[in-house]
Amino acid sequence: MLSQNRPRKALPRSEIKSTDIVIIVLGTTGSGMSNFINVLTGMRPEDGAHGYISCTEDVIAYPCYHDARRYVFVDTPGFNATYSSQKKVFKKVAEWLEATYSVSSFAIGTVCLH
Repeated sequence: MLSQNRPRKALPRSEIKSTDIVIIVLGTTGSGMSNFINVLTGMRPEDGAHGYISCTEDVIAYPCYHDARRYVFVDTPGFNATYSSQKKVFKKVAEWLEATYSVSSFAIGTVCLH
C-alpha cells in the first residue's frame, strides 16, 4: 500500500492522453470512493472523506503511475448525495466524459462501490 502523503492534485481534462487508462469510480455517498482513490494514488485524504456526507461535488480526475502506465482515477459525487440528485450526478459524469473524450480518446473502465 502506498503512503498517503502526496498532495491532492487534480489532472486537468486537457492533460488526459489516449495512452491513459481512465477508471471512473461510482457509488453511493459514504461508500468510500474518494478513500479508494486516495489509497490507490497515495494521496492525502480530503477533509471529511471519512463521513457519510458527500465531500465530492464535482467530477475530478487524479493520476496514478504503475508499471510505466498512467491510470487516471475519476472521483464522482456519490449517488444519494446530500446536495444533488442521482440524475444530476449522472449528468455531471456524462458531461465530463463528453468534454474529456472530445479532447482525447482513451480506454475507460468503471468501478462501482456500494
